[in-house]
Amino acid sequence: MQIGKARTDLSWENVRKLREGLILEYANNNYYFKSFGIGSKTEISLNDSIIATGERVRGSVYELKIGCPDNNEAEILIMAYIMFNYQFAQ
Repeated sequence: MQIGKARTDLSWENVRKLREGLILEYANNNYYFKSFGIGSKTEISLNDSIIATGERVRGSVYELKIGCPDNNEAEILIMAYIMFNYQFAQ
């Protein structure tokens, strides 16, 4: 059973600004993951508000700080964050 959908954002604006983007559709919400290149901080937005940030701490250790209260959303955001970093070779 499909519970959500993830797709890369290959818009002209992202290409022009050298930005990487991913859209996660889950539980009637659209989360937007963006980063400005390898090694940059990742921001996760919901309704134009940043709800989480992630970055490489050292080596292959990453940290994701989530400001949303729903634990179910936190788990799916962590999974999508891992996929985002894999997809864009962060």
